[in-house]
Amino acid sequence: MGKQEENTTARFLEIVKELHLAISKVEMYGNSHPIAKLNVNRAFAFIRENLDSRQSFSLSASDDGTLFADGALLPHDTFTRLFAKDLARRNVRSLLFDERLTLEDFEYLVSFFEKTVHENAHLNIDEYLHRGEIASITANSVEYRLVAAGDEDEPPVEQLASREFLPISAKAILDELSELSDEILRYLSEQGLIRTIGEVLSKGGKSRTQEIFTLDAIIDRHRQILGPAQGAELSKWYDRLRDKHLDRKGEDEPQSASGSRAEFVENLDKFMSALSGGIDPRESRQRLNTLLAKPVEQACLDELEVIYKYLLSTFVRYPTPAFLTVPEVFIGLMFTKLDAGIVNNFAKNRLAEKARETKAAHETEFLTTTLVWLAANYLSRGKLLPALNIARLFGRRRRDEHLPQSLIDDAKTFFAFLCVGEPLESIVSAIDADFFGVPPEIEELIRLIDSKLVTERLLDELANKPRDYAVKIAEMLRGDTEIAGRVFAKEIMQIKHLPRDASGRLATDILLKREANAMFALAIIAGETALPLLTIVAEDTDPNIRFAALEAIARIGTEEAIRTLVKFLYLDKTKWREAVLKLLPRLDPDLVVPVLVRFFHLRREHWIDIIRVVGTLESSQARAFLVDTLYMWNSYTSAMNSYETEEFITALLDSISKCEIDEEARRALKAFLDEWHDFDVLRSFKVLLGSRKDLVTEKARRIISSK
Repeated sequence: MGKQEENTTARFLEIVKELHLAISKVEMYGNSHPIAKLNVNRAFAFIRENLDSRQSFSLSASDDGTLFADGALLPHDTFTRLFAKDLARRNVRSLLFDERLTLEDFEYLVSFFEKTVHENAHLNIDEYLHRGEIASITANSVEYRLVAAGDEDEPPVEQLASREFLPISAKAILDELSELSDEILRYLSEQGLIRTIGEVLSKGGKSRTQEIFTLDAIIDRHRQILGPAQGAELSKWYDRLRDKHLDRKGEDEPQSASGSRAEFVENLDKFMSALSGGIDPRESRQRLNTLLAKPVEQACLDELEVIYKYLLSTFVRYPTPAFLTVPEVFIGLMFTKLDAGIVNNFAKNRLAEKARETKAAHETEFLTTTLVWLAANYLSRGKLLPALNIARLFGRRRRDEHLPQSLIDDAKTFFAFLCVGEPLESIVSAIDADFFGVPPEIEELIRLIDSKLVTERLLDELANKPRDYAVKIAEMLRGDTEIAGRVFAKEIMQIKHLPRDASGRLATDILLKREANAMFALAIIAGETALPLLTIVAEDTDPNIRFAALEAIARIGTEEAIRTLVKFLYLDKTKWREAVLKLLPRLDPDLVVPVLVRFFHLRREHWIDIIRVVGTLESSQARAFLVDTLYMWNSYTSAMNSYETEEFITALLDSISKCEIDEEARRALKAFLDEWHDFDVLRSFKVLLGSRKDLVTEKARRIISSK
């Protein structure tokens, strides 16, 4: 085996491994869990990388579990065995991926292999892919059979046709095959064409439209070997075969089809009459669900389009605002009852319609409402990118000066809809679902919406959320200080009007949590511009609110913010001192130390507190200040009694011990010891007699000997 073949085999083995892991994780966690998504995305990345170097490739399994990649035998290992079992469990013989493969198509495929697939449990892989309108994946196009020695590789065409249970006789098929050109027969064998007929007829059911759709998909699948002329020839050949031999009288009888449609139209007209008569909104939704549930559940994409067009035409005839609840119910049923592929294609069609609009009409309002509920349902199911793509279109239209003002207003209406009710709650839920931060799609969506209503709703969430939530919300809103800053500042300004208990504290813990988170968020959003307001709130009667305000000031972290904090120490009021000294070590030591040093020289009563705070700051400036203070300890303690002196020196040595001890610090400690022994003769005499321990000397020597 050449080196290139070895690399190809290794790549296919890696793809098989990742495919099995993706299937197993989806089965274990469900397709919405982050672990499952991670494995699905990883497997898709391997497949896409392979498709970058080839237009398509296939994976297939024989009856004995042997796995093949593009017809080449793969070595037997643990993952080829497990993946072959995955295929066999759902009766899949082969999978063909082509270059059109998208992540959504691949996610849809992986969901088929779940052991619990709900309404899809009765579907085979062909029906499942067809139902989702997945054209980039073909199933069972390759089949391997165990053949005993002397057996023929393929049964005769007559046997094959009989085995496929086609409603066309084998002889009729053989007669018609002769009408095809040699070029088609050279690429698509007789056996392959018979299977094609079986696939078209079995998927088509009684719908001629579905037959045409299936045949077109098959022709597109073989686009690498069939040009446009051969594709047209094959399509015409099938039409002749069907018209000549297939007896399906009444398959599309107008009375049957129109009878069902007439019943739907009649029920819709009755609903419109009830709506115009002032029906209760709750009853209205119930009747809509009853009216639309069955047609939607049984609809393919084409039939879904027919239902939508009729709903739209009804709104045009009766443009009552109450009828705009119809898209909400209709779209909700689509997401509940239909496969993702059909829903996605329906959404793409609506986006294309909106992009083509050049003037406003009644259809505009109905289409916009439909897109609102498509976006809301995508958001509620964690499909953020499709929702964002819808919003991006309206964002572009809102800024397009060449559009009529009516269409610009229509775009504004779309974003106004997203700011209320279920769409807004879907946005909030999408933020809450991500533990690590706000998803970038949601950040962009909120920027596009550009409304204080979203900010106010996020502010409401702060009452029940931890500080981390407030931080990630604030960091997301930091780029919009005009709206977000105004909303959060307004909230903080009304703190003084909130209900209090007899001691002046806020009445409930929920209120306290909301306001504390709001102040912290404002500090992140507005920075130094929030200092005047936070300084006012720091005077509040509730000590918890005071600390929250000081904590928010500390979060700003600038030199001006630090000066503001230290000013509260200058005020010499105990209600701030403990909080400020607790917060200062959290800040940048290069900014804090100079401010504390200035304060140290002004306020003797805070010396020990400041020395202890400086000792917690890992900074060369902090060490230098402490060492200088040790050199000058006599001048600081000259007015102190022996007890105060020992307390001062002990605090100073404790702080120095937390710093990196260099030679300068050791020299200062040795000089201090020489002076300390002469400081109090009586103390030194008691130490010599052993009647008293000199704890200061022991501590200084221990620091000197430390490494």
